[in-house]
Amino acid sequence: MTAYGDFLERKRITVDPAGFEPHGLNGALYPFQRDIVSWACRKGRACVFADCGMGKTIMQLEWAEQVRRRTGGRVLIVAPLAVSAQTVREGRRFGIDVMRCRDASGMGDGISITNYEMLHRFEDAEISGVVLDESSILKSCSGKTRNQIISMFSGVPFKLACTATPSPNDYMELGNHAEFAGAMTRCSRTSYGTFLGREILRDARGWCYAEPIGLRGDGDPVHGPRVIVRVPDPEGRGIAAAIDAIRAQVLMGG
Repeated sequence: MTAYGDFLERKRITVDPAGFEPHGLNGALYPFQRDIVSWACRKGRACVFADCGMGKTIMQLEWAEQVRRRTGGRVLIVAPLAVSAQTVREGRRFGIDVMRCRDASGMGDGISITNYEMLHRFEDAEISGVVLDESSILKSCSGKTRNQIISMFSGVPFKLACTATPSPNDYMELGNHAEFAGAMTRCSRTSYGTFLGREILRDARGWCYAEPIGLRGDGDPVHGPRVIVRVPDPEGRGIAAAIDAIRAQVLMGG
């Protein structure tokens, strides 16, 4: 590895898996869904960015069921109001019991679901796992809901965030997801601009961008080459400007 490659590796933020090996996965899962659920269980705290139609509901339900079995504790799913009833129906369809509730006193012993507007009524709830459905609600850097979610669930051992629409070039949104998952704090991502497997690092030569390439079909990462784009930043414009410049270079094949 080159000296600069060593520099990037030293700056990389890594998080040890905090999960478990799942058992008896739901037979209704497609193979790719089984891979995602298994990966999320092993990670313990994970984010699933799966496009529309890929079955995020069954994946998050099965993840919640695996956590319930593993811990014997309660799991809370937080979702938009219009999605809660649908999730209960989907759970019934796949043999997973989900209780809809409006406050902590209404939670059952297994999996419960509520909407984001009711979140303040669960501040004292004792739970082993939490799922954020439509987790793009974390988009705002300083939003009240974002701060409430990250603070409220900071001590929950198992976490899952699911959304179809993360903004791939919005480092704040991805950084908020990383903070929810316990991968880094706001301070650390501001210092390094590092999030979810991507690094945007500054040294004397300017801003440098490195991104790991690919996953195999079995869900294991390919430990191979990296795409590195260097963007000079003599005026100290910052991470956001660097991302725009990187995007332009990539689109132009630079």
